[in-house]
Amino acid sequence: MSLVKRLQAALFDRERAQALLANLERMKDEGALEQAEYSQLKAEYSGALVQANALVDAIRREVDAEVASRRRQVDLYGQQQRNLETRLKVGELDAASYEKVARKTQANLRRLQDEVGSLERLGAASTSAELGVRGGRPSSAGRGSTARLGTPFAASLSGRSGPVFGFIDSWDDVVNPRSRLVAPVASLVLFVSVFLRWLCIGNDLFTMSVSATGNGGLVAMAVIGFVLCSSSISLAHPTTRGVIQTALGGIAFIVGVCVVFGGGGDSFGFESYSIASGLREGFYLYVASAAAMVVGGILTLKEA
Repeated sequence: MSLVKRLQAALFDRERAQALLANLERMKDEGALEQAEYSQLKAEYSGALVQANALVDAIRREVDAEVASRRRQVDLYGQQQRNLETRLKVGELDAASYEKVARKTQANLRRLQDEVGSLERLGAASTSAELGVRGGRPSSAGRGSTARLGTPFAASLSGRSGPVFGFIDSWDDVVNPRSRLVAPVASLVLFVSVFLRWLCIGNDLFTMSVSATGNGGLVAMAVIGFVLCSSSISLAHPTTRGVIQTALGGIAFIVGVCVVFGGGGDSFGFESYSIASGLREGFYLYVASAAAMVVGGILTLKEA
């Protein structure tokens, strides 16, 4: 879970505990509570407040550590940029070589500076509303969250979420975290698998190995799965990506199993032939790839 989500949840839990304590004191002043009930609830809400404060402090220390790490990287890229300029001036690099390397260095430097600014704003946030909570509840802050005060949910502001059909801004959003590549890579393997040997079919006279290319439905499923799943990585919203990838993997799995075990040789354009000596590597690779697409989709959904 991102630092943004965790801090949202911790701040919300703290505000919730503070509000409950304030209401409790008001009800006590109005004489609406027995002393025993007041004491029990105050101990509970006070404990929740202490726990939430401790969690907020712990998350802010993590934010500070991330800021320090990014600042070190900024310093390294800054030094690298200065070295490039020196190499250009002394004639070690020509202008074209300098521009090629400097462009990448400057892009990384700007990205890191933006991340530092975002993290500093995150660390300075004192209320959940500053992180985008509007009348809702952020996701649970983690194992130490005050569960009895609610497990809130809100969209992450870490840059990983956006409009349902919005698109990513940079390549870093595709490859970070690496789990985002599981489903697209699996869809490529799924496509390749239809060209491998799927099963041995035969009759009383002979047997032969066949691929899935004889079944138009399987080929279409592999093509559609690969195109849509690989294209989905350009979508900014993890829920949209995850739903597409999970659905494609599940459908591909069902189609593959039904075609093989439901039609035998007929499904591959060989009427009156049956499965003779078992399934081959193409089928197993197809099924494993479809399952991996589902797993990749689920991992993507967990980012939401």
